[in-house]
Amino acid sequence: MILESGYSVLNGSLFNNYNDGIIIVNAEGFIKDINQKACEMLSIYRREVINESFNRTFQDLLQLDNLTDNTIYVNDYCLSVKVIPTPFGTNILLENRSYIEEISSNIFDNNMNNIVKLLNSSDDGLSIVDRDGIIIHANKTLLHNLEIASKEVIGRVSTSLVSNGIINEVTFRHVLRNKKKVDLKQVVTRRKNRLLTTAVPILSPKGEIEYIVSTSRDLNRMQQISRTANKTTLIAPKRSTNEVDDFIKMLRNEGNVIESKSMVDAFIKIKKVKDTEAPVLLIGETGAGKEVFANTLHEKGLRKNRAYIKVNCGAIPSELLESELFGYEDGAFTGAKKGGKKGLFELANGGTIFLDEITTLSLPLQSKLLRVLQEHEIMRIGGAKTIKIDTRIIAAANDLDKKLKNGEFREDLYYRLNVVQIKIPPLRDRPEDIAQLVTQYTTRLNLKYNKNVSFSSSAMALLNLYTWPGNVRELINVIEKCVILSNKNIVDTSDLPEEINSDVVDNGEELEGLKEVLYKTEKALIEKSMLYYGSTRKAAKALGVSQPTIVRKLQQYADSSEITK
Repeated sequence: MILESGYSVLNGSLFNNYNDGIIIVNAEGFIKDINQKACEMLSIYRREVINESFNRTFQDLLQLDNLTDNTIYVNDYCLSVKVIPTPFGTNILLENRSYIEEISSNIFDNNMNNIVKLLNSSDDGLSIVDRDGIIIHANKTLLHNLEIASKEVIGRVSTSLVSNGIINEVTFRHVLRNKKKVDLKQVVTRRKNRLLTTAVPILSPKGEIEYIVSTSRDLNRMQQISRTANKTTLIAPKRSTNEVDDFIKMLRNEGNVIESKSMVDAFIKIKKVKDTEAPVLLIGETGAGKEVFANTLHEKGLRKNRAYIKVNCGAIPSELLESELFGYEDGAFTGAKKGGKKGLFELANGGTIFLDEITTLSLPLQSKLLRVLQEHEIMRIGGAKTIKIDTRIIAAANDLDKKLKNGEFREDLYYRLNVVQIKIPPLRDRPEDIAQLVTQYTTRLNLKYNKNVSFSSSAMALLNLYTWPGNVRELINVIEKCVILSNKNIVDTSDLPEEINSDVVDNGEELEGLKEVLYKTEKALIEKSMLYYGSTRKAAKALGVSQPTIVRKLQQYADSSEITK
């Protein structure tokens, strides 16, 4: 199902205006979408949870591993949780049951006017039967779903709906027998429509059933929303009212971790320059992800269907690099291939060439590269004529300032390359990305090695505090090492490499008990995050825990008078 108007269905009445909360979770356990009602119920912002781990986001409330139909209480809401498995993962329906308590209160107060208002204001089918199964109230929605008039049901025994061929089953007998909430799938005989009905008993002070309040939902419509939401989230829109947000969202959906402001800003630059011919200079430490940025520039740009050549200049001996880049003619040197050879610039003609570690080029080669940038032409080794090329150049370096200062890199070449410079932040400067990176690569490596490993909250605390001199590349290495070597499913601090523990815990301190070290580490991390982000919600997101956990920890510290005021 291709939606020509992008997310029009997903953001329209079938999803965001639906009366229940809906959370779409993919097969990997990440939140792919959440509607406005769910955000309101859970007091969260949509942008803060999209592409986040469901278990981490709701770890003190809901967990996918043991998620079943049940009732939870949160933010003054009484929510009935419905789990709907799909081929894409899981859809979670949050139904507000708070009004049932309000109806119960009004029943015992004998306030029938309020009851009628509550019944008729709901988008659900609502009914009330007494202890004898007599239907005393039914709202317009339920009457519409059953295709009957009020006079056909009010004052009649609920089981007459079955005997009269209106519906296949009623909840009254089940609730009467079990004296607790019952969920029942019903079929409306006349239209073959299905309802999902939840019936809740209203008990007297003596514990006897006085009334039963039932709510009914159109199951066909719920499943239509489920299918629509899943299909829609898999398709990118053709146009957008907010192109930057959509570009970042697209990259996130493809598995890129872009949560920190510095990473968002860097990728916004990519968006602005991707469809131009301008050279781009990527500056970042080793392992920070320069190749990811280069790949995105090419794959999302106008040349995405043309050649893309990657060259690690530091990995090719300098005496061979010139012939690799520019090619050579027949007989250019001893051992030259008969008929000559095209260089990488020629092979990338019409496309893109990515020159990583460009500062390792010798000064003579830098001079030749400058000519390529100025004249858009190359000359093969041993050749007598120039060859016009149309190749976009992306260059990357991690020590450019030092090389310029020492005269080892030509300033004129620098100015030619530095039309657009994108600085890639080191991992230590974007701690809010660490938790998601750990989750993402742990999931991938578990699949690769057929393991089921995860990291404890204490281990995550140390990973967040570590300075990561090797950046993302080092993080992946640490995760892979833990997944391979771990003999248990939960990786704890003792399982982490020694350099991480020694970097976080001051080696000069006296050795303390593990609990004390972890407590101090966790406390320092939370304090640091609160100072950095200024809110419990942002701190919780960065640390990979729920907001209630942060609030609870801060209260514990305050009660112990251990946080400096």
